Amino acid sequence: MRKIAVLVVAMVWLAAACATDSSNGASGTADTASITTIDPASTTTVDPAPTTTGSEAVGTSEPVPRTITVIEVYDHDSAYTQGLEWIDAGRWNGHLLESAGQYGESRLRIWDPLGAPDGPPASLVETELSDDLFAEGATVVGDRVWQLTWLAGRAFVYDLDTLEPVDEFDYESEGWGLCLLDDVLVRSDGTDRLWFHRPDDFEVVATVQVTAEGRPVEAINELECVPGAESEASRRSADDRIWANIYQSNSIIAIDPESGAVTDMVDASALVPPGFEGDTDRVLNGIAYQPDTGRFWLTGKRWPVLYEVEID
Repeated sequence: MRKIAVLVVAMVWLAAACATDSSNGASGTADTASITTIDPASTTTVDPAPTTTGSEAVGTSEPVPRTITVIEVYDHDSAYTQGLEWIDAGRWNGHLLESAGQYGESRLRIWDPLGAPDGPPASLVETELSDDLFAEGATVVGDRVWQLTWLAGRAFVYDLDTLEPVDEFDYESEGWGLCLLDDVLVRSDGTDRLWFHRPDDFEVVATVQVTAEGRPVEAINELECVPGAESEASRRSADDRIWANIYQSNSIIAIDPESGAVTDMVDASALVPPGFEGDTDRVLNGIAYQPDTGRFWLTGKRWPVLYEVEID
């Protein structure tokens, strides 16, 4: 019964996702047979070549419904969460990296969700952006942190230990979500397309269209790159997946980075805090994967709670 219920939600979501207004609330190299590689000097994007499995094309299969099991609920503050990532190495191992948006509020911070029993803990290290910048997704790359901006076309690079800025790059189109897949940065721009960038100079090396049952999925937002499972006993796919929020939706999807096909879907409606239903400013956004436990951390824009969950 649970799978049937989630599937109904998924079909409703699919229709909405194909016609979503893409406004973001302002108040390892892939297989070239499946992901279109492009000349970094070119700004032209091309639809990915189809990949087939047996007689059925990848991208036309129905996404598999998954369920969420809440392990623990923690306090979160009023940050307008745009990016969330678990840090699993270095000085801040076991802490969360969070990018918060809105003009005049944008910042990047590292904090410990377990560090304060009474309310969300203060940032252990934090940097603020200028008032004319709207922060978006962020991800850790070695000893650096990359952070996108929404409309400015500027990506900032920081030292992971101090969050001091060390570099900056320009890019075309909008910045929404960002994650690291093997040795490639993956960016969303609020459309149905993912962009693959080299982390040394942020040049585009590939692009792929996201589809569910053969139809484009719009408003791809926050991203979390999750490597394939090392054993068949794992609940996760044996292949790499890009988990994503859909802007102004309670659905979380898993995307095959090679074909762009949505392979899995989660209905997270039960996580929405009371009184937040239907609020277009306070929506589900923020996915962090913790490799040592296989669990995810989920929150939303301005949500007072942060969830530690398992996705089955």
